[in-house]
Amino acid sequence: MKSSVTILHALLVGAGIEAANGAQAAELEPRPEPVQGIAAFYSQHCVQCHRGSKAKGGFRMDALLSEATIGTREGSWKDVLGRLLARDMPPHDEKDRPAEADYEKQVEWLRTELGKHEAITARAKPRYLRRLNRVEYARTLRELFGVDVHPGDDLPPDDALHGFDTVAEGQSLSAVHVEQLVKTADRVIEAAFREEPWPGHLRSQVFTPQQNPDDFGCSIMWGFKSPQGTLWTFRAIGPGGYGTVPVSGMYRTRYKLVPHHLQGAPGKVETSPGRLALHDFTGPSAPHLVGTFAGREVLEMHVPPELEGREITVDLLGWLDRGTEVSEIELRYVNGTPGDGGLLKRGLSDHPPGLPDTPDRMPKDFPFLLVKEKSLTGPLQEFWRSPQVQTVIAAGEGAGDPARSLAVLLPQAFRRPVGTEEIEFYATAARVEIARGASFLAGLKVALKAVLTAPDFLFVVEKAPPGAPRGSYRLDDYELATRLSLFLHSSAPDQALLAAAARGELRDPVRRAAWVTRRLADPRTHDALAGHFVPQWLGLARLASAMPERSLFPEFNWPDEMYEFYGTRLLASMRREPGAFFRQALTDNAPLTDFLASDYVVLDENLARLYDVPGVVGGSFRKVPLPESQRGRRGGLLGMAAILNSTSEATRTSPVIRGSWLLRNIFNRPPPPPPPNAGAIEPDTGAARSLREKLALHREAPKCAGCHARIDPYGLALENYDAIGRWRDAEPAWFDPARPERKPAAGPDGRPVLFPIDATTTLTNGRRLAGLPDLKKHLLERKDDFVRGLAEKLLIYATGRGLLVSDAREVDRIVAATKAGDYRLHALLRAITDSEAFLTR
Repeated sequence: MKSSVTILHALLVGAGIEAANGAQAAELEPRPEPVQGIAAFYSQHCVQCHRGSKAKGGFRMDALLSEATIGTREGSWKDVLGRLLARDMPPHDEKDRPAEADYEKQVEWLRTELGKHEAITARAKPRYLRRLNRVEYARTLRELFGVDVHPGDDLPPDDALHGFDTVAEGQSLSAVHVEQLVKTADRVIEAAFREEPWPGHLRSQVFTPQQNPDDFGCSIMWGFKSPQGTLWTFRAIGPGGYGTVPVSGMYRTRYKLVPHHLQGAPGKVETSPGRLALHDFTGPSAPHLVGTFAGREVLEMHVPPELEGREITVDLLGWLDRGTEVSEIELRYVNGTPGDGGLLKRGLSDHPPGLPDTPDRMPKDFPFLLVKEKSLTGPLQEFWRSPQVQTVIAAGEGAGDPARSLAVLLPQAFRRPVGTEEIEFYATAARVEIARGASFLAGLKVALKAVLTAPDFLFVVEKAPPGAPRGSYRLDDYELATRLSLFLHSSAPDQALLAAAARGELRDPVRRAAWVTRRLADPRTHDALAGHFVPQWLGLARLASAMPERSLFPEFNWPDEMYEFYGTRLLASMRREPGAFFRQALTDNAPLTDFLASDYVVLDENLARLYDVPGVVGGSFRKVPLPESQRGRRGGLLGMAAILNSTSEATRTSPVIRGSWLLRNIFNRPPPPPPPNAGAIEPDTGAARSLREKLALHREAPKCAGCHARIDPYGLALENYDAIGRWRDAEPAWFDPARPERKPAAGPDGRPVLFPIDATTTLTNGRRLAGLPDLKKHLLERKDDFVRGLAEKLLIYATGRGLLVSDAREVDRIVAATKAGDYRLHALLRAITDSEAFLTR
């Protein structure tokens, strides 16, 4: 392994990957202008408040003006530029505010000067080369070899910079990472290129209740036997206790199920009378099924009520390594009926002991699935050697020449044409192995493992043309094909796109636009952008560790261990909603304003219950028009539980986190980090103050006022949502359940004191917002700012680098093109792929 790592490192150096910049520039250095030329503007409007030891917010404008050029304090001048662009400095209550022409003059000067400084810095700085991240790596291998052994799961997590794991400068490559890449390449090639012939179905088993009615591999919660089969209200079923998998490969587990009582039942199961319905079967019910192979989710579906009494077949298909316990395959009925013990605790069971076990005695006629049969089959012949692998082998096996096989694979693996000398480099390794007595396929695998650890496979290589100076230049056809495919598919370009690059079609804006339009209708694009871009854009990583306080939010975490899995499904539904909404927007080519305020939602039954949206049954996500009663509460990003939950604390909401999220993710204008020792904001339980009152006190502190004036209004406008995204009109005084001795005193009636939610707020420009409806109107009026922020996020994600001040004019053109395209999502994505920032290195 050590030698493999050493070889890979040598290849990286040989490819120029550690400092890929092109030739040294011969052009003249930019000449920065002196700061004194624009000092009068800032002396008039800024210095009075931002000077000396008592400068507001600790920002010293007088110190900036004392420098010769902006180069020595680039970061501070970028902050100034941001303030000028937002027009929020000087403050709106100042009488002597600059004219619009003066603002524009300063913005143009700063953009020009900061651009010069960026150009000077770029000449002395090595350019980082982007690596395939885990998602791109796994998808590329799956499409290259037609088999999915989940290769990205073995790699270390990717680091993110500017919010995205596609940014080259933020990506690391440690010795541990390299060693794991070598191990993964070995595992992938061994799985894809089988030397032995297909052995037939080594596991071909069918299990029925008659064979073993008492042990059917099921976590039984309540059940009985009957002549028709074994009836269970189950949480998990699977072929358990039947040994290990003899050979690695793709396996299928098939279940035959018959659903009953889906049309409605007369009851609810509550945590306490009137408090919370865990399961409500008073209307149509749709069992929600989730299948996993060796702990990896491979299927999610629901059983609609119209399938009542009809046999259905559910197949789970997945890869199992040799030695895997078969019991790791499961089909979970995740919103199923509670167990008999749970029913008895709540006095709801009408199945007295001693009565015959028959389907007629199901408690309260709750829904259930009758499991009639299950089977396990594998390894499957159709996956033993995929068509892609057979094509590679067939190209060289007959002639015994590994170079012919490599000539088929290398252009797609390296995403560019490959010359004879390069093919021979890898073919030599195969021939050496064959000369030692190995078979053709064994020798070829040695070469293929080297291919999968080569820089040209692992990295997005964009080389400077020979003799080119440092700086920007146009990507060649194949580099552009790679960038397009990674952007839209999170995968390497397929053969069709490489062929288009070979014909020079991608350089033609009209043909390139036609290709992008076709790809925008491709489900792979929907999956890639919804699954990879959206969570990073919206900053949903925090949702993975969301743990709302159990005693305060029983809807999220059931207080009974029996229902814990359902609670995790609510979290899973939250996590899926933003991507499902984005996927729907791609399908409909929706206006971008739908992300700010829409008259529909995209949700499943779990979220529909949380949002109080009627008529949604089952676990599939679908587009649902909002009823009139909900149009002021839901629709767009701000009403999504994933965002509201991830911007809250475990016990309460956080207007500061929510306001910061909006500035960062809606406008891409994040506030500066809090100053040292800023302190946490916790409501004063002794005085029974609301969080709003506590924030008002916090804003009075001079070091906090400036930033909180920008942040808090947006967060306070969302206060009608609690910490899990549920709507509320009042809230009790906050308390920490871990410190019950500090619980606020109850009111005269013995109940907690409730504060009506006050979601009114005032922005820094003096505009008053009367809660969420006014906030949405404000955001719609600023839709160009939203488009700009989203365009900047997409450019970072697509180009693999942070944006420069010099990119601002290109972003202006993208916004203009999107506006000309009626603010549609497709228009924005096409404008991104037509931008100079996207087309150049």
